[in-house]
Amino acid sequence: MIPGFDIGMKPILRLSGSVVLVLVLSGCTQDDRDNARIDVRGDWKVEVIGDARVIEDSPATISFEDEQRVDGNASCNRYFGSYTLERGKLELSQLGSTMMICSELLMEQEDRFLRALGEVSQAESVDNELILKDEQGKILIRGSRTFDQ
Repeated sequence: MIPGFDIGMKPILRLSGSVVLVLVLSGCTQDDRDNARIDVRGDWKVEVIGDARVIEDSPATISFEDEQRVDGNASCNRYFGSYTLERGKLELSQLGSTMMICSELLMEQEDRFLRALGEVSQAESVDNELILKDEQGKILIRGSRTFDQ
């Protein structure tokens, strides 16, 4: 012990714990924090396409999987592809779909949905609401998170 420096072990442990916490938190990049706030993973029921609500009881859905896969029901047909999300920028790629025929109303809605999906470049997720936008910030698709029962 150094004369006049009786600080004991507790302050040293507190200080070393604080240093560890700072080091751990500094390991999180701004991108990590931004992407954590924009959690699109999971299943979403599409409610609005452009400025029109979807047909009542429409099966339109979007599912973002952990493996950067996206799939769902476009209103009539199933679709699938890949996605990347970085700092709110959402890129959908390698999109494909099945090609069944449905009622005219569902086919028109599906066409609007797939066109909108092709223009998506931004994503937000707030209070279990998904908002997909184009590059200018125009809202293209709105949905709500679905929960397994």
